[in-house]
Amino acid sequence: MKKMIKLVLVVFSSLLVINVKALCYDEELNEWAVGVKVEFTEDTRVTSQYADEETEDIYSYFLSITPIRDDIKIIATDKNGDKLEGRNYDEVGIYGVGCYSDLEEETYTIEVYGGENSACPNELLKTLRYTVPRANRYLRSGYCEKYPDHELCQTYTNATENMDESEFNETLEKYDREIKEKELTTNKIFRIIIEYGIYVLIPLVIISIIYIVKIIKYKKKEREK
Repeated sequence: MKKMIKLVLVVFSSLLVINVKALCYDEELNEWAVGVKVEFTEDTRVTSQYADEETEDIYSYFLSITPIRDDIKIIATDKNGDKLEGRNYDEVGIYGVGCYSDLEEETYTIEVYGGENSACPNELLKTLRYTVPRANRYLRSGYCEKYPDHELCQTYTNATENMDESEFNETLEKYDREIKEKELTTNKIFRIIIEYGIYVLIPLVIISIIYIVKIIKYKKKEREK
């Protein structure tokens, strides 16, 4: 009876060992994983009603990792627990996960595994977390078309979260005035240089010519000695 119990325990222990994931002991792969970061890329492709059936889906953005290599795989989990497995998006040249925006801030947990062709197949190498800010509801405003690099005009930003439309317009209107004032000042300075520069340039040229002539004469006298 005791022998039977021992046999059952040995078999059970063996099954447990089989189900436990081993650690990755590949030094080069582990060193690479230390420096891995999440890379966020907006999907800027334009949808077309005439696109053929083979065209890839259009997403809001892609999440990938950098530096990339061909012997890993990634799995991203959103705040709802939905899992997205990385794949190659040939049209945009990205290996990662394509995501859609629900207009609110979204946090993803991204797990990086060794690929089947790696030194540590299917082993977890690193876990990353990345938060994508909420979609900007003012992105299509006239000010954002004019100043796309402004903080309040980014596609995904939390800067406009508690900002109503009037406050947004006031902020960008003030920025617009400042830009125009700087342009006016720059143009004014440029016109002054063009208009009065000749009065500075001519005396400078004359003085330079006199100085050069004196040097030539001095060198000539020195050679004649």
